[in-house]
Amino acid sequence: MSEEKELTRGEQLRRALVYERKNGWDRLDAEEGAALEAYCTGYKQFLDAGKTERECVDYAIGLAEAAGFRPLVRGEKLRPGDKVYRNNRGKSLLLAVIGQESLNQGAVIGAAHIDSPRLDLKQNPLYEEKEMAYCKTHYYGGIKKYQWTTIPLALHGVVVRRDGTVVPVRIGEAPGDPQFTVGDLLPHLAGDQAKKTMGSIVSAEQLNLFVGSRPFGTEEGSDRVKLAMLEILQEKYGMVEEDFLSAELICTVFHPCCTHGVTDQNHSFRSEHFECCSDHGWMDMVTITDKFHHTFRIICCSSDQSGFSVCQWLHRIIKVRHMMRPQRHCF
Repeated sequence: MSEEKELTRGEQLRRALVYERKNGWDRLDAEEGAALEAYCTGYKQFLDAGKTERECVDYAIGLAEAAGFRPLVRGEKLRPGDKVYRNNRGKSLLLAVIGQESLNQGAVIGAAHIDSPRLDLKQNPLYEEKEMAYCKTHYYGGIKKYQWTTIPLALHGVVVRRDGTVVPVRIGEAPGDPQFTVGDLLPHLAGDQAKKTMGSIVSAEQLNLFVGSRPFGTEEGSDRVKLAMLEILQEKYGMVEEDFLSAELICTVFHPCCTHGVTDQNHSFRSEHFECCSDHGWMDMVTITDKFHHTFRIICCSSDQSGFSVCQWLHRIIKVRHMMRPQRHCF
């Protein structure tokens, strides 16, 4: 007697009609599992290399050029098969593969964001209080503020000096580099703090970055620690305090990406509240196989004006107003 005949009518219907959930890993064969491992490894490399929008754009351009993309020359005539990109002020990027069909037949358009929750240094951030030097910050993105205290942080960004020179800044990533932190109360001093709700444990005004405590020389003065910090910045980056006004400095998590859990599977997220918001979807651009339709990928900040400018540029280059209208909320 067959197995089917041994089943009751209800069991047969259940097998035929009811959806049975399976663990995702059980659905992968060996080849798919290897592809997943490679994808996650690339994702972790991307997250480590691109902790700011500018770093993400630089990394993406490197991948694109290795895959045959070239910078778009304004006014040039594009032909089917061309792969071009447009770097918009180092903060967003558009990549395009020119297809064979008319745009009237449609286009494949995808967008990804490269911004992530972080602490930005204010324009005049450095100050001294109780013989400690700090930098004032304001947070970007939907963060849980209490998660940003007492963890090692790194400083990334650029500084535009008086002479117009743009100097990249990356402190806290290399071996031996100093790292930064936001202070918090010790457990035995935090009795009142423990009674507060999660949203009020740490206020935005308390997210000030501790940067140093060693004073300059033996001279008298109320800003010796701040002066020592400025001396270090001048020696390393050639900047003065006024250059903070034209700087874009971002404080982000130091931890490199790693595999979570004790298995050998790649759950490639740095941490829930830091880098997992950076989107990896644009990286499939280098493997586009559709030769017929025009394909566009836009990577930008979800709330940055540069993303809107890229969309406007895309609107101009395809010259079909009824197909697409540039809108910030599409990101």
